[in-house]
Amino acid sequence: MQIEPRLWRRGLAVLALSPLAVLAPATAHAQDEEVFDSPKDAAASWLAEQAEGDYWMNGGQPSEGTTLDAAIGFMAAGVGGDRVEGSLQWFSDKDVLDGYLFSGEDGDDMNAGSAGKLVYAIETSGGDSSQFAERDLKKDLADTKADGGLYGTTDSSLATAWAVLGLDRAGEEIDEETGTALAGIQCEDGSFSWQGGPDCAGTPDITGTVVSALTVIGGDDAAAAKEKAVQWLLDNQAEDGSYNADGSEDTAGDANSTAVAAQALLQGEHREEAEKAVSFLLTLQLGCGEDGEGAVKYQAEENEEFGEEPRVLATAQSLVPLSGQNYVDLDASAMESGIPDVECRADGGTEESEAAEKTATWLPWAITGAIVVIGAVIAFAVVRSKRHHAEK
Repeated sequence: MQIEPRLWRRGLAVLALSPLAVLAPATAHAQDEEVFDSPKDAAASWLAEQAEGDYWMNGGQPSEGTTLDAAIGFMAAGVGGDRVEGSLQWFSDKDVLDGYLFSGEDGDDMNAGSAGKLVYAIETSGGDSSQFAERDLKKDLADTKADGGLYGTTDSSLATAWAVLGLDRAGEEIDEETGTALAGIQCEDGSFSWQGGPDCAGTPDITGTVVSALTVIGGDDAAAAKEKAVQWLLDNQAEDGSYNADGSEDTAGDANSTAVAAQALLQGEHREEAEKAVSFLLTLQLGCGEDGEGAVKYQAEENEEFGEEPRVLATAQSLVPLSGQNYVDLDASAMESGIPDVECRADGGTEESEAAEKTATWLPWAITGAIVVIGAVIAFAVVRSKRHHAEK
């Protein structure tokens, strides 16, 4: 069989363009979208930039609560150890500490929830709350336990929850009486509100925090209350994985409610629901190259009246589930002192996208190599064809 040389040359021309035809779509697919190599590191980086020295603002004022949420977020992410140390040093100032811990007419009523959250942060960072700013905060917190088992003077489920979490971190055993007391102020539907009561309506963030406290308390009453509370969280999760502050189907999901609920779900068997919640949080994160990249918005549609300020607390609280951590098991033992640089990558780093990136890298070269081989074969055939014609 004889093959016309011009047909071979035409075939070579087509084949010569083939690497470009393959390279273009493969490269385009690999660079369709840039996302963060580590969403938690990106969130931590943005959050660190919002600090006013060693603290964070809320409502135009230095906020002790937001600063503690930021510290807990950094510890969950395992980064920003220097930031955490600076923030706790800020709390050691007597004016800051007393202003945060005490309230009441005489200014001598310790807020058990505030004290509990601070003790939790100190102990998680590796500090000793029994020797903080010349105070034994662990003992002061333990002394806020009232008759009946709740902590503080307000019968607040949230205050008791943080008191429990703080004391547990400080190595104190929690009496099962506290679990019974929390169960006693649980709403009928299984949720937890600020103080309970016959007509109470709980919220995801309070319920999620109390679930964490019930986990460390243990005992039959605590276990039963936790089961009901977790079921309420499961029943009230939206299709997109989110939660909102008032539980209404007409209200958009928000980062804070979703984050605290998510960390509670991360403690147990409900990984699928927890992952849905984390996926929702990622939809609120501002992407690579955007103004405020790395920040987690409070809601998808931001309220112009409040501007960007709600992003600070939203990002701080979101860091816990974005890091795959929860309040019960949060481990900061390997925390790095600094904040990593934000790094973006193509296609998000899923197995499929990584395979696409690898394919985009080697496939054009493999095809080019094949073209070279085919070209050599064709050239050899052309030479033989010419020689054959000449011999005739």
